[in-house]
Amino acid sequence: MIETKPESRLEQIKVLAGKIKHWRLHPEEYCDFMWPDEPLTKEQKQICRSIVTHSETYVYSCNASGKTHLMGKIVNWAMDCWSPCIVVTTAPTFTQVEKQLWGEIRRAFYKKRWKQSIQPLLTEWKLGDNWYAIGLSTNQPDKFQGFHSLKVIVIFDEASGISPVIWEAKNAITTGNDDVFIDIGNPLNQSGPYYEEYRRRTENKGIIEISGYDVVKAGIPGLITQKFIDKQKEDYDLGLNPWYEARVLGRFPSSSIDTVISLADIERAVRNPMIVPGYDDTILGIDPGFMGDDETVISRGKNLRVEEQIIKTKKEPHETAAEVVMIAREHNAMLLANDNCGAGVGVTGNIRKLGWSERVLPLDSSSTEGIDEEFYNLRAAMWWNARDMFRQGIIGIPDEPELRRQLAGIHYFRHPRNGKIIIESKDDIKKNFGVSPNRADSVVYWCWGVKIWHERKIAGDVPEQKVVIPWQLQEVTRHETTEGDALGLTNH
Repeated sequence: MIETKPESRLEQIKVLAGKIKHWRLHPEEYCDFMWPDEPLTKEQKQICRSIVTHSETYVYSCNASGKTHLMGKIVNWAMDCWSPCIVVTTAPTFTQVEKQLWGEIRRAFYKKRWKQSIQPLLTEWKLGDNWYAIGLSTNQPDKFQGFHSLKVIVIFDEASGISPVIWEAKNAITTGNDDVFIDIGNPLNQSGPYYEEYRRRTENKGIIEISGYDVVKAGIPGLITQKFIDKQKEDYDLGLNPWYEARVLGRFPSSSIDTVISLADIERAVRNPMIVPGYDDTILGIDPGFMGDDETVISRGKNLRVEEQIIKTKKEPHETAAEVVMIAREHNAMLLANDNCGAGVGVTGNIRKLGWSERVLPLDSSSTEGIDEEFYNLRAAMWWNARDMFRQGIIGIPDEPELRRQLAGIHYFRHPRNGKIIIESKDDIKKNFGVSPNRADSVVYWCWGVKIWHERKIAGDVPEQKVVIPWQLQEVTRHETTEGDALGLTNH
C-alpha cells in the first residue's frame, strides 16, 4: 500500500490514473511497481510483452519457472488496468484452480503496493458488472458460454491436461479485437490441442519456451534450482528420458509418441482426487521379483486409486506369498492379480496353499487365450487396459518419481505382419532402464484385476466375503509358509 497523507489522496488518484493508462500496454512495468521486491525474470517479461502484442500467447515451460506465479499478477493487472474486463481462468481440476492459480492471485493482491477495496475470493473477484475474474474447472463446454465484455482474457493453467472440448469452447468467448488468450503448462505429451497449437505457429501467436537452465541464471528463490536439474539428470539418464526433456528443458519429449501411457495422463493420475462409485473393493496387483536386484512390488488400492505400493527385495516365492496374504487379510482384498511367470509361479502356488485359491488371479503375460484380436498377448491387453484407464482420467496413483518414470518409459509397436499391438519385453526395458519395471507392471496388474473383479461383480460370480480378523504376522520360515495353518494365514 502506498503511504500518503489524506490531503494528497486526490493527487495520488490522478497519478495512478496516468500510470494505469500506461500500464495497459506495459504489464511488466505494472509488476515492477506493484511488487518492487519481486523482480521478473527475462522469460516472465517476454510473457508480459507477448500478451499485449499477440491475441494468443502459448508458454511451454520447465517445472517451477514462475509461470503460474506470473499469471496471478497478470490477473491483478487486468482487474486494475482494464474496465470493463472479464478474466476466465481454468485448469484440469478444481483443486488446481483454487489452490494454484487463484492462490497466486490472492497472494499477489495482498502483497501489492496499491489495492482496490474489494478483495478476491477463493475463485471469484467481482468489481462490477462485466468487470470480474472467475475460476472454472469443467469438461462441460456450456459452462464457458456467456462471457462477453469489451475485453475478455482467458487463461489456461496446466494446459496439457485441459479437455479438448474446453479448448474449442474458449474460441467462442475470445472473438473481440482486444481479447487475449494465455496458455501455460509443461510440454508433457505430443498430442492434443496444447501440442497442436505449438506446431501451428502463426503471426497472431506468441510462442515462449522456457528452459530450466535459463531460469536458474536469474537466481530467484522459489524457482527451479541447479540442484533439481542435477537430480533430474542423474535420475533420467542425462536428458534421454522424456521426463527430463519436459521438466528441465521445457520441450516436448522426443520419445513420447510410442509410449503406452502419456506423461500428461500420468501427471493427472498423480493429482486425481476423483472417487468412482462401485469400485470400493480392495484389489492387489503383484509383480514378484526374485533374481538379482529385481523388486517385488505389491500395489494395493480401491475406488480406482492405487493407495500404496509395498516394495521388497530378495524375497523367496513363499515369503512373497505370505506377505501378499497378510496384506489381503488386513484389507479384505477381493482379488490378488499376480504375475504368473518366472518367480510368480511359485508365489501363486504358495498363495493357493495358504487357502486363497478363489481370490488369486494368475496372469500369464504370454497367453493369447480370451483376449481381443488387436493384441499380441495378454501383456499387451493388460497394458492397453491401463492406458485406457489413465486416458479416461479415472485412476489415481502415488506421487512416486520412480513409478512415474517406469510408467512413462514403456513403449509399444505393431507386429510387422499382422499389425497386433506388442509391448516391449521386460528384458529390453531392463536394458534401457537398468531395472525391471516391476513398479509399473504391478500397477498394470492392479488395473487388470480391477477390470476382472468389476466384470465378475456384474455377473454375480464372486466368492462370499469373509470377516477379517486383525492379526500379527509372525516370523516366516520356509516350513511354516507351506503349512498355512501354522501362521494363521489360511482363509478359513
